[in-house]
Amino acid sequence: MGRGRGAFEKVVATLQGVAGLAVVALFTGLGLSAGGPDRGVVDRWFPFVVAAFALIVTVVVVARGLRRARTARRGEAVGNDPAAAAEPEAAPDVTPEAQDEATGPTLSERGRTDLRRVVDVLDAAGMFAPRAPTPSRLVEAVADRGEPVTAYGVLLSLHEAGYHHPRFRTGNYTARLAFHADQVEQDSATVGAQIADLDRLCGEALAVVPHEIDVAWDDRPTRLRLDIGGETRTLTYRGAAKDLSTVVHVEVARALRERGSPVRLASLAGDAGMWIAAPPPGLNLGRLNETLGAPSYERWEWLDEREPHAAGEA
Repeated sequence: MGRGRGAFEKVVATLQGVAGLAVVALFTGLGLSAGGPDRGVVDRWFPFVVAAFALIVTVVVVARGLRRARTARRGEAVGNDPAAAAEPEAAPDVTPEAQDEATGPTLSERGRTDLRRVVDVLDAAGMFAPRAPTPSRLVEAVADRGEPVTAYGVLLSLHEAGYHHPRFRTGNYTARLAFHADQVEQDSATVGAQIADLDRLCGEALAVVPHEIDVAWDDRPTRLRLDIGGETRTLTYRGAAKDLSTVVHVEVARALRERGSPVRLASLAGDAGMWIAAPPPGLNLGRLNETLGAPSYERWEWLDEREPHAAGEA
């Protein structure tokens, strides 16, 4: 959604402005050409009053249209390059820590050092957008998971830091990220939300539109009919009630690769589910894992290189 909306709103505002100015010119002309001595004051000035009113309405309508165009362009920028769309938010996460201090579990000095390093590495890789979180505001949520500190635990803390810091806003950091949980009911709403996340992460490179989501947990297979980049595809696999399947994830990732898109989806799986990211082009995942010091069981992988997992077949 929102693709080309900014340009459309700008064109509409321009047409409204042209139409409004035409009305102003029409009534101004009537006023100038109908000023005979036998006309009363009201008749003489009425066209000019209408012209003035039309001018005011035109200015207001055009201003609103241009404001909608700017808003739509910012939304489109998030789909194309979230890092370029860091704008002030309605509830920005800018409260000084002294005013948002929380008490709770904490990390050792080594854990705090590792937390800062992991945030810096993920930020340098372009994983956070529109901006990176402040490491000190993730301490309690990361400590809940325990040490050693890993990238997976740091990312999970984005969803849990709000329990310790009420002013924390997860959306400030996750324009390039999505988390798909394991051990939650994999019903049609959940699968639909997963598809919407994939469409968001693909941005302008590929549209993912669901037409049919038929989830089954018994002997019948789950059936998805999707429009992926303008091509209708039907995915059939055996799902499970509370285990994440990655069939649609891999299908979308491979569709991006087939198109030669610069957008590529990466995944980081762990015990709670899977993170999906759309990092900037050119990222070397092997080097990222090495820099993070990632354990063998929590490493970033390219989704298009993974085999699809149908949870019901395990």
